[in-house]
Amino acid sequence: MNSCLFSAFLLHHEHEHSDHNIKAAYLHVIADALTSVTAIIGLTAAMLWNIIWLDALGAIISSGVIIRWSIGLLKDSGKVLLDL
Repeated sequence: MNSCLFSAFLLHHEHEHSDHNIKAAYLHVIADALTSVTAIIGLTAAMLWNIIWLDALGAIISSGVIIRWSIGLLKDSGKVLLDL
């Protein structure tokens, strides 16, 4: 997970919002870190407190966040492609 955070630090800069490839790479790295954290929390809770469904809930929440980021990136890229 440290490599995800280091990569996100390297990819985050002032040109991130204008370059869609860098923004996509940044979001990808952040999504990897997010899913890692939710998996660790969910699996730890399942192991310690027998809350098995927490891992699935974390995956659903992570998926929702990633879908929202993806839709935003698609809209921004579409605007550039259509010159809007």
